[in-house]
Amino acid sequence: MSKEFAEMAAKQAALRNALREIQKQKQEQGKGSKALEEIMQQMDQNETELVNKRLTNEMLKRQQDILTRLLDEERAEREQEQDEKRQAQTAQQQPAKMPPALEEYLKKRRAEVDLYRTVSPALKPYYKGLVEEYLKGVQ
Repeated sequence: MSKEFAEMAAKQAALRNALREIQKQKQEQGKGSKALEEIMQQMDQNETELVNKRLTNEMLKRQQDILTRLLDEERAEREQEQDEKRQAQTAQQQPAKMPPALEEYLKKRRAEVDLYRTVSPALKPYYKGLVEEYLKGVQ
């Protein structure tokens, strides 16, 4: 019985070490996961219990949870590799566009100002100066 516990503990340690290597590779790529860290901690707890020859329902539930979480991580990674929409793209600069209604309004206003400039009423010099100042202020 002791031999079987030792073999199970050794297999658990080998799995945990392999998972640690995978985690290192993912971190180098910038895709590290907290879930893998938690899974490795649970595996370490199971390994400790196996070394101490304690086979409990809690350990079996933990082992089942580890298996479920590893399968979820594998599925998520597979989906991420297949789904191209998940890749980030940088924003592109777009020129600011004026609304068409505003462009039309500004065009009409310029036409009116030009009309006032071209049709210069016969004014006295004082009033002509005031009109010129007003037109400069409008622009």
